Amino acid sequence: MWPATVAYLRQLEEVRFTAAQQALRIAFGVALHARRTGDKDIGSAARRVLDLALEAPLSHGAFPVVFRPEVEGNGGRWLAGVDGLENAFSTSDCSNTARWLLKWRAIIDEGDAKIIERCKALGDLLVKVQLPSGCIPAWLKPGEKGLEPLQDALYDVGAESVESAVFLAELFAETKDERYLIAAMSVLQFIQRNVLATQRWIDRRTLDAPNDTFSGQHAQSTGAMISAAKACTVIYKQTGKKEYLALA
Repeated sequence: MWPATVAYLRQLEEVRFTAAQQALRIAFGVALHARRTGDKDIGSAARRVLDLALEAPLSHGAFPVVFRPEVEGNGGRWLAGVDGLENAFSTSDCSNTARWLLKWRAIIDEGDAKIIERCKALGDLLVKVQLPSGCIPAWLKPGEKGLEPLQDALYDVGAESVESAVFLAELFAETKDERYLIAAMSVLQFIQRNVLATQRWIDRRTLDAPNDTFSGQHAQSTGAMISAAKACTVIYKQTGKKEYLALA
């Protein structure tokens, strides 16, 4: 790792590339500001965050999303996930990171081949692990034959997989590989049947939240709703199918 990157990161306890705390989202905004103002220093700082994200070691297409710099030395430690699952990969967090990588490539640095290679590796993995229901498991853990779904409370229920649907739809827009489009549409079909119909917008942010005292309704994740609508609009723009616009 470059010494300048280490010096920058040492100021932080950890750097997160998660849907809730996305360092790439911040770096993207900083990079845009640097380009508009000509400030090379902050532009370089933003690029170091991107370089760090691209250094996360791949595991069958997935990658860790938390980096903890060493207090001394030129390295650090990668953690696969958060929320007590440091050895399992979050498909939602990986997908959100990959979305910002695609955005960076499209707007700031179109020539970065490493970005599209990493995104395609993740896309291939998500297509592989997608369940017959259309749901993409929330967590993947190392197994004898690569990564396997972690059958926890979010395994095949709730709305955790909508972030993967957005990423797959955007990856199709970039690559025109129909496998990604089909997988994204399958997620949304699952959402229609199992989430929208029952109004159970459950993801890890609301899984343990108490039900409403008066109505008994389960806590709803507005973030999942927004991601589902975003996936629908991307698919509509790519296919022209108005049912996705109506669903959004």
